Amino acid sequence: MPATRIGNFIGDDLAYAKYLCDTLLKCINELPLADRIPLLEEQVKSHQSTHQSTSSLHVELWSPPKQPSPSTSTTSGAWRKKTTKFFENIPGTEDEWHTKREMACLSNADGILRIVDYLATGRRGYNSDFTNHSTEGGSETKLSAFGRNVGLCLVIDKNHVVASRFLSLVFLAACQVAIYQGHSKQEVESAQREFLRASRNGGECRAESETLADDRTAVFWLIGEMERQTRRGLQHRAFEIFYLAGKTINFYKNCPRNPEENQQFTGRIPLCNTPEEIQASLPLWIPFFIATNFEEWNYSTICEALGTTILNTDEDFRHFRETHQSRKIGVCRVQAFLGLIPCPKESRKRRNHVPKNPRPRGRNPTVTHDTQYGTGAKSQVVGDAVVVQIPG
Repeated sequence: MPATRIGNFIGDDLAYAKYLCDTLLKCINELPLADRIPLLEEQVKSHQSTHQSTSSLHVELWSPPKQPSPSTSTTSGAWRKKTTKFFENIPGTEDEWHTKREMACLSNADGILRIVDYLATGRRGYNSDFTNHSTEGGSETKLSAFGRNVGLCLVIDKNHVVASRFLSLVFLAACQVAIYQGHSKQEVESAQREFLRASRNGGECRAESETLADDRTAVFWLIGEMERQTRRGLQHRAFEIFYLAGKTINFYKNCPRNPEENQQFTGRIPLCNTPEEIQASLPLWIPFFIATNFEEWNYSTICEALGTTILNTDEDFRHFRETHQSRKIGVCRVQAFLGLIPCPKESRKRRNHVPKNPRPRGRNPTVTHDTQYGTGAKSQVVGDAVVVQIPG
């Protein structure tokens, strides 16, 4: 019996040959489909050329049953594994919403206004050591300067990682709008590379056009997903979910594009009974922040470029900008199809009324205090949320 048999096989030559064929087929079956048949054919030809004169073994070419193409099988379901943490971290209860908002400085009026200031200017205006995006005195386009500043935010603002990452999504959405507005592809891609260099602290950037286009496509998908979640009933919280996630564009490039799988992604985000709350006064809607950073662009055109049909009128943006500039935000609700609908004036007046010598009562007392926006603001624990009310 030969001592060189694979696996120390014991048996006659015919049984050994069958063992070798079975082992070979098992190895081939573990290869990608595209590599199986050529390899098997090569093995058969090699066997026939070297053993035809000494062996009478008949080799049959086996064709495996048809399977999905490699492109389909590798992408189908892959997003589930890559988005596990994202879904696990989405707040489900009011307690979780309050905790997440506190961590992101979105639980009170002061914090909300600071975050909106940051996103609306493209930088930390009150504590910034780099210049604002401007075209004066240089050939740099406004889009490139904005991208550079946003990239620097990712490097400098280590204490505002969530906000700076969301701002990077605003920039990429602005690039998508610029293409729609007629800006050259070369100009837009130059701005994207400027952003990437700045975000790498001056590191080299060799991103190809296809990669840059994928980034713009991913943020376009994100806007659409925000709209889908809004229509499901999450309203302004649909935007907050993606803000609180603190993800970069690389995460959204892995999200499903197939309609059926996209529907599964959408359905995995838990719904809630979205209440009237101060966060709805200044919703974190990406088109709003594009319009504040690029005032020369028409707001409704921005929304058209991003393919969205919610909060897409100039009146919606005017309401957002006036609320932001007034520094007075109150409890309201976002109506996805009719725009921002504040509470009736009568209820707002009662809510902002501060009685003389107020006495806290019960488990959820109202506390009157001073903020940087004026004296007499009230904070109150309502259910699982802290609501700050600014007097009109």
